[in-house]
Amino acid sequence: MSDARALRAQAASHSRRGDAKAAASTLLQALSAVHLPESEYVPILDDLRSAFIGCGDLRGAITVAWYAGGNQEAVAYLVQNGAERLTASDRARSYERLGRLSEAAAEWERGGLLAQAAIAAEKAGQWPSARALWARIAERPPIATDGYQRGLLFYNVARTAKQCRDPKTAQHALGESVRLLDESADHFESIGQRERAFDCFHVLTQVAREGGAFEHTLGGYVNCVRILREDQLRYFALQYFEDAIGKAREANESSAAATLAKEASDYARSAGLSSIATYYTQEQARLWQEAAASLLKRGAPAELAENALLASLQARAELRQFGTVGQVFSQLSQLELEPERKERYARLVSRYASAGEATLIDADLPANIRKAAEVVDVWHEDIREWEQRGDPAEVCADIMLDPHWPELVRRKAMIARLHALNADPPTAANLQWRVELTKQLAQLQLYNVLAPLEAMFRNQEPAVKLAVVAAMGTLFFKRTFVILREALRADDSSLLEPVSTAIEALYFQHAFDPLTRVVREETAIRAKTAAIRAIARIDTKEAAEYLLQLLTHGDDRECGATVDALGRSRGSKFLDLARNEIATLGPRAQAAVKQIANVRGYYL
Repeated sequence: MSDARALRAQAASHSRRGDAKAAASTLLQALSAVHLPESEYVPILDDLRSAFIGCGDLRGAITVAWYAGGNQEAVAYLVQNGAERLTASDRARSYERLGRLSEAAAEWERGGLLAQAAIAAEKAGQWPSARALWARIAERPPIATDGYQRGLLFYNVARTAKQCRDPKTAQHALGESVRLLDESADHFESIGQRERAFDCFHVLTQVAREGGAFEHTLGGYVNCVRILREDQLRYFALQYFEDAIGKAREANESSAAATLAKEASDYARSAGLSSIATYYTQEQARLWQEAAASLLKRGAPAELAENALLASLQARAELRQFGTVGQVFSQLSQLELEPERKERYARLVSRYASAGEATLIDADLPANIRKAAEVVDVWHEDIREWEQRGDPAEVCADIMLDPHWPELVRRKAMIARLHALNADPPTAANLQWRVELTKQLAQLQLYNVLAPLEAMFRNQEPAVKLAVVAAMGTLFFKRTFVILREALRADDSSLLEPVSTAIEALYFQHAFDPLTRVVREETAIRAKTAAIRAIARIDTKEAAEYLLQLLTHGDDRECGATVDALGRSRGSKFLDLARNEIATLGPRAQAAVKQIANVRGYYL
């Protein structure tokens, strides 16, 4: 008999003796067998729901009923017969589960959760109600003073006003949204939170969809690409390039599309992606010719069309398509230009008349780049996060009720929510539940769990703080560093070692920027050493260049930590760079590089 079956049998024994609380506790242990097939897992849930009802825990019972998607009758029964023992959030989620969106919106609003009410109203197609709710939230403290959140709220007002056929309100709200998001992006970049700046720019990529100026959408894409490039996420950067080119073409902005194609080609070439670079060179050649035709059609000066055709000609020449180069010169010779230039272009037509075309390999984009960049509705998600204030039960409910997540993730979220219900409100008696909750949240490995972990760190006692820090070492997001750096600056020496251990574990590629900030801005030597060790395990050219700078310009402790870290690492980028640069280094850096090479078994 499996452990889950044995626990279920033990729980049945407790139930027969009338001990529903012991049965529920035993079945909660059985739920940890998250890899069981649905045919074995659902009966455990059914038993647990009955046990929860038996001991009066209707919030636990409704949670289990939500997970079992087909168990609509159980959800309806619990709402009808135990509404007073459920929260407004529980009732609203239950109505959503039953497809009664209007009732859900009303319940969210009665509970004071206006963002959730607005989202439910949108799903129900109640656009005037949704617009009014978003506008109400924008005036509530403290959100009224938060530029980023207000920017998102005005974007929501613009979206819903457009649905209400109120263009004047939509345009005003969209203008305010763009202004606030631009200002917020500048602020986030200035304090090193580029991922938050990315969210601002991501919203701006959607502005044209709501009737805003294409220039704001283009600016959003350009900045998204910049941040992705800086984080070495090249395929995501190319995906945004491709999406931006498509949006520019839809807006009949051929010149912008061609410029983006040229930048994409240059970037792909610098990243060693030759076939993608060839594809975008072909695209820019074609788009520049489209731009020239569009300019002439609009009656623009011939010189503008000339510049576009010359750009197309340059791209064709790069591809060695010399026969096509002749055709472009022919188009140039027919423009209304000065006679001398027209004659020169005509002469060049004859020069290329017999030129051959280079045979090009048929270049195309990989499917993962051609796929449109994912549109994450941060205008909903981040406002909902603000409203939930890091409540782990609510965050886990969102995850477990989202059908886009895999079954395994939804099961783990359900278990974490049940732990959260047992841990609320915080008391000495449920301390172990809260410590265990941090582990359950970390196991989800989702960005969503950072908000509840942050709230637990800031509001609870030392044992929970230590558990949160340990959990952070397993969550590979740039935002993870927010709490770790906050912990470093807390007046609590017991946190230094666990925080440093967590930092050292976070050596994923786009952690490079926050890791360098730890080295540059923190004072604790142990934490700085941990960050240097993590950077040494990020085997990129950018990380190698930074470590070489530490050997050259860092203080003695930073230099020593770098030598030790690189001696432990297994990447090749630093030694490749050092081999090329060693002759230009000072005596200390040369000695350090040779020491690292000797430890690694290389000789320079």
